[in-house]
Amino acid sequence: MLEHVNFPVLVEMDIYLHQKILGENKKWLTPELGFPSDCIVQFTPTTLAQTRFMIWKKSKPDNKISVYLDCFDALGPVGEPYWEIYGLEHPDGGPWRFLLQEGERLMNKINELLGE
Repeated sequence: MLEHVNFPVLVEMDIYLHQKILGENKKWLTPELGFPSDCIVQFTPTTLAQTRFMIWKKSKPDNKISVYLDCFDALGPVGEPYWEIYGLEHPDGGPWRFLLQEGERLMNKINELLGE
């Protein structure tokens, strides 16, 4: 049996938390990401991350890279908002992670992994 959930209260809490976080910490605003013109970017649903997208070259549709943004350490213990290239390991054995404002470094790594 489904439990009754008061969605208006949850939505109000979510709006309040987002306003509080953004009001106190403007550095959480995401940087602009310059996607290459020969790539396709598809934003996908997510549960714990704040956003997730898949990116691939039009000429290489089987080489897809998944990237997510975690602002609340829900998926990894970083201590501040970060991007993660999901499913591809860094040579040290961990995932590729970039702090929120390291958008240029993130895009450079994506281009490298896509074969730029």
